[in-house]
Amino acid sequence: MRQFTNLPFETRPSDERGYKTFKRLIWHSSEVCNSCFSQIRTVGPKHRKKLEQPSEKLLEDYRESPPQYLEINEWYDRTENGSQEHTPWDHNRRFGTCYCLHCGTDCNGNHRNKSLEELKPLVKNIFRYVSYETDHELDGKRFGATVRELKQRRAAQGHETEVMAIAFARALKRPPHATSTSSTPVAVSD
Repeated sequence: MRQFTNLPFETRPSDERGYKTFKRLIWHSSEVCNSCFSQIRTVGPKHRKKLEQPSEKLLEDYRESPPQYLEINEWYDRTENGSQEHTPWDHNRRFGTCYCLHCGTDCNGNHRNKSLEELKPLVKNIFRYVSYETDHELDGKRFGATVRELKQRRAAQGHETEVMAIAFARALKRPPHATSTSSTPVAVSD
């Protein structure tokens, strides 16, 4: 996926935040297949675990060292679309040895030169994942309409992943925890 500043078609300054959110929530997510955007696993929150203190039989230097911590995820659960569990020590840092049973790929996406009809199920999978698994909200109609609009531009041809990311950015609503407090006037009594 290209950097926001290197996109081959026009964007709006307001698209950048949503584009980065797409990369974080979808493209770089270890829960989502980059080929069909189906959820292939659920990964629990990270916890910090304090490692055991060395026994007294070890060298004195180790006993006086500061405590060591390890960050671990609470769980790795494969969905019906994932074929193997993710292992954080695998050489492929992002996906481990997982394959998507929904599309049959090793979760590496290639969306170049896909037709609008081929993009529709991908957009639906993104919408479904964001709606059910994140605290973000997308306007589904705007998401689909923006994909159609951008897909028609000549400069966007061959950059379908970026088209979906910009459409995502334009359809993204603020997450519930980021909304400001109510601006309803409060009556003040004398």
